[in-house]
Amino acid sequence: MTGSEDRLHNLWPIFLGGHVEESDLNIEEAADREFNEELHYGGNILRKEFVGVVNLQDNAVNSVHAGLVWAFMGDSENFENTGDDGVIDGKFVAWEEAEKMVGQMSYWSKVTFPELRKRYEITSERDYLFRFLADKSSCGNVSGG
Repeated sequence: MTGSEDRLHNLWPIFLGGHVEESDLNIEEAADREFNEELHYGGNILRKEFVGVVNLQDNAVNSVHAGLVWAFMGDSENFENTGDDGVIDGKFVAWEEAEKMVGQMSYWSKVTFPELRKRYEITSERDYLFRFLADKSSCGNVSGG
């Protein structure tokens, strides 16, 4: 989890996230900026794809946020934490391991996980989903996974 959203503590997001800023020229630039702010990726981004919008109104957090979900596909599992506020750990996990943790995921992760798995799971042993743990989480995600 990342950021300052106290209502999401102790939940596991599968997203890197943040907010679109006035200085961002467009949504894709915001997604790139957030990706680079949250981790130093040790590989090459081979493909980036807009997945969709998360707009739930079922609780206090969701009623004031909408999420734009992006998938970043790369050639490496290597990354370093940038020290971004709130992020304390991260790792890539197999889809099967992530499936076992759905009950612990943040709201948006729970609703997007099935679609992400359907779109991006391949049968390779090297097919992983990025999951990270932090002390706080932010909604309004511009996400990569």
